[in-house]
Amino acid sequence: MKKQYSVFLFDLDGTLTDSGPGVMHGFEYAIRKMGREVPDEAMLRRFMGPPLQESFGQMLGYSEEDTGRAIALYREYYFSCGGIRENTVYPGVEELLAGLRQRGKTLVVATSKSVDGAEAVLEQFGLRKYFDLVAAADETDRITKEDVLQYACDCCGISSESAVMIGDRHYDIRAAKEFEFRSVGVLWGYGSREELEEAGADYIAERPEDILEWFGDSPETGKTEKPEEDLQLYIPRPEDGWLYLKMMSDPATMAYNAPWFPPDGCIPDAEEEWERLQEKWIGGAPERFYAFLQRKSDGAFVGDVNYHYNPERGWWDMGIVIYAPERGKGYGEQGLRLLMERAFQTDGIARLHNDFETARGAAYRIHKKAGFREAGVEDGNVQLEITREEYLG
Repeated sequence: MKKQYSVFLFDLDGTLTDSGPGVMHGFEYAIRKMGREVPDEAMLRRFMGPPLQESFGQMLGYSEEDTGRAIALYREYYFSCGGIRENTVYPGVEELLAGLRQRGKTLVVATSKSVDGAEAVLEQFGLRKYFDLVAAADETDRITKEDVLQYACDCCGISSESAVMIGDRHYDIRAAKEFEFRSVGVLWGYGSREELEEAGADYIAERPEDILEWFGDSPETGKTEKPEEDLQLYIPRPEDGWLYLKMMSDPATMAYNAPWFPPDGCIPDAEEEWERLQEKWIGGAPERFYAFLQRKSDGAFVGDVNYHYNPERGWWDMGIVIYAPERGKGYGEQGLRLLMERAFQTDGIARLHNDFETARGAAYRIHKKAGFREAGVEDGNVQLEITREEYLG
């Protein structure tokens, strides 16, 4: 049986787009401005893939101060002198991304580019819409490809058994090995087959179509039979509060909550909140409902769901949280289906509502797939809702 993977991480330069001309011209520009001798093309091609700090500092031997100046000059060329436009999308790449998205996969860009550079390239070619997250480098916390992958894992709760890393250089493959991800080396970029095989790539792709053939299960088209659920709702007892306290104090789980509870989104008085849930929410349906999501196979708790009536707006506000180590397994979709079934079929409520920042692309897609519709934007947050009539269809 074909192994199913739910998260696909893509390198950018040399994997999604052929940015070689702009990148190499940027290095030539910076090196000349620094008064140094420009290396030959073979050396310039080696700069495709590693972080700028490594290229200037280690490969060219610049001091820390000169490396900083050279990076600034490189970016001057890239953003102000047309380097960003010296770039093209590889044939078949957009079809690959669309095919994976159609199959419900989570897509992440994992690049040594700066976030501004990566976002600009993706927007330029209309590729940003396919990705749930752009994990990019910075000059403090995310310098290596391993740092970038750690950031992606923290943001998306990626598990090793669910993920595939796709890239054209040994940096991508070796970073994937560090996280025990499956890895695909691509031959249309700047790394050779020998380089990728020596790094330990699990697969070598000669064309983007290969990846869809290897990892693409059947696309989601139209209505399908209700999937078999691996989760069930569990009404917690007072002694079960350990899960709530663990999730509310975990920065990776609560990162989405940071705008309301800076700096990391964690709830400061979680024990008091748990007592309040027990007192006012447990057994309070249909006005208030709270439950854990429990895995049937082993009884483990993987997250929670809730809804409560908002008398000022005439709807039921809802929430769903998946514990970060359990993300990437489809539990968000399952949990939302279970919450909707409870709300509309058991409690008979009229309308569910949720809102979140536009950057939370995965949450948006899960809700849209479940039948939610956009009801507007308020305070920069997308408002999604679904009525009982729409749910019952």
